[in-house]
Amino acid sequence: MTIDDLIKIYETKKKKYGMQAYRHISNVLKEAKEQHRKDFSGNDHEQSWRAFKGKNLEKLIEYIITDEVRALGLQVVNGNILVRKQNFMMN
Repeated sequence: MTIDDLIKIYETKKKKYGMQAYRHISNVLKEAKEQHRKDFSGNDHEQSWRAFKGKNLEKLIEYIITDEVRALGLQVVNGNILVRKQNFMMN
């Protein structure tokens, strides 16, 4: 299970629910957890899942926001990029 797999699951929801797909993130995560369980080989699936979810939920939300903002003809800039540029300019 990767972020790309998570995005694919979201895209299936988007085809079904359209602009309201973001309301189904909990269902996306349920499906992803089941797939993660199938792919997992180790002792503690729950710990692995929490780490995966924590790392990738932010990426999924950024993907959703970026997709919607681009539809408006605008662009999204990740906050981490802005912080790095600010730190670079201060030095």
